[in-house]
Amino acid sequence: MLKKSLYRGPGSISAAEKLRSLGFDPIEVMVRTYKEVCKEAEIQAGMRDGRIVRLKADGNPRQYVPEVHMAVIDRQIAIGEKLLRYGYARVPETNDLNIGLTPSLNITLHDTDETFILNGNQEQLGYEHDDQPSQDPD
Repeated sequence: MLKKSLYRGPGSISAAEKLRSLGFDPIEVMVRTYKEVCKEAEIQAGMRDGRIVRLKADGNPRQYVPEVHMAVIDRQIAIGEKLLRYGYARVPETNDLNIGLTPSLNITLHDTDETFILNGNQEQLGYEHDDQPSQDPD
């Protein structure tokens, strides 16, 4: 008979127990990685400013590459955003699609007895035609 797995998916209690039994703390690993990336960002900034010179295996100075520096900064931002979830309550990302109707604009042409009603929404644009005969006081 097969042994039933305790792992029931990410975020479940059994997944947290499994990580704990393995001695793995993902937050600790992320913090450690974040600190390493911060050190690398400082080194890259030092290379850019000329304060730090890294040497290749042949003894020649390694060139500063802005793309590498930007990649390190991007990595630092990504890890920082992941860590922020654990420090602060997560704000739900919702789009408010409940947009109120704009007030209608009524335009009445007295010579032709036509009334145009514009509501602002593309689906609700339209006009009404008044078929009543014109009542001239003459």
